[in-house]
Amino acid sequence: MKTLYLLLARYDGKPFIPIDNVLEDFFCGMSKKVFLHKIDSGEIRLPMCRLHPGQKAIKGVSVQDLADYLDACSAAARKELQKKRTIRPDYSHVEPDHLPDGPF
Repeated sequence: MKTLYLLLARYDGKPFIPIDNVLEDFFCGMSKKVFLHKIDSGEIRLPMCRLHPGQKAIKGVSVQDLADYLDACSAAARKELQKKRTIRPDYSHVEPDHLPDGPF
């Protein structure tokens, strides 16, 4: 929930964020063409919409959807870190005086 409030503050309370702003603020190393392709292909799971059906309508995302996406990315990163912390090498076959130094 904090992410949503921070995004609302960042975007002056606007509920719809133009794709150019999202790209600049969160995906700055990516071209707009690649970014839109990754959204269309589902590689970036961020719902994108237009506020009206015209071709010239600005594409954007809901501030709630962006907050949910960022929270999901953060949760996935925490889960991955937890996996890395719990995986320990098996040294049962190594003589005790030949164990490597380190936190294991």
